[in-house]
Amino acid sequence: MSATKANTQTADAGQNSAKHTPGPWKLDSQHGRVNVTKTADGIVSHVASCFVATLAEEHGGSAMANAELIASAPALLAERDALKAENERLRAALTDCHDCIYEILATPNSPEGRRGIIAINQARAALSAKGDK
Repeated sequence: MSATKANTQTADAGQNSAKHTPGPWKLDSQHGRVNVTKTADGIVSHVASCFVATLAEEHGGSAMANAELIASAPALLAERDALKAENERLRAALTDCHDCIYEILATPNSPEGRRGIIAINQARAALSAKGDK
């Protein structure tokens, strides 16, 4: 498969499913531009370029910053996917807690209700303490 085909975006069942060159990506500066590349099995694939302006030094700095941001894209994508998975796990846990809270409220004077209220107060204290740091 050519590098061009590997970097194209395709529509899959109405959703935009981007296919990209897998990371990690590296920076290489030459001939007035900063290149973002991927090396695999000794073959260097071009991912992107950020051109460095020769008239103003501040543009060269932004070109490097842009290239560094582009080069970090695979790691950012992996982090985003990990955060989405963690968010789904936390939402499921929150739903379970929500159900437990209703049971506690229905029977606050039962042993289970009192243990639940203590657990909620401990969780609140832990969250408050963590937020103070």
